[in-house]
Amino acid sequence: MSGIARQHGDHRLDLLRRFLEVDVEPRAMDDVIPLVTSSESLLDLLAECRTCGVDEIYVHNVSRDQTGFMRFMAREILPAVATTR
Repeated sequence: MSGIARQHGDHRLDLLRRFLEVDVEPRAMDDVIPLVTSSESLLDLLAECRTCGVDEIYVHNVSRDQTGFMRFMAREILPAVATTR
């Protein structure tokens, strides 16, 4: 690993440590992490992100029903996103 890569790695690790030390109120997360409960809300959010130039988004399911989530994404979201590319 070069000295430059090591420096950047150390810098990112330092940032991560500082981030993990911060107490974040649950309500504060609402401002930066969208919570959606419907296909319409998710599709609206994806469209808004696209207008901002975002070309990669990760959708995370917090439900225990992972199979249901995957079926929902396959049935409601993926077809709609595929037609808007």
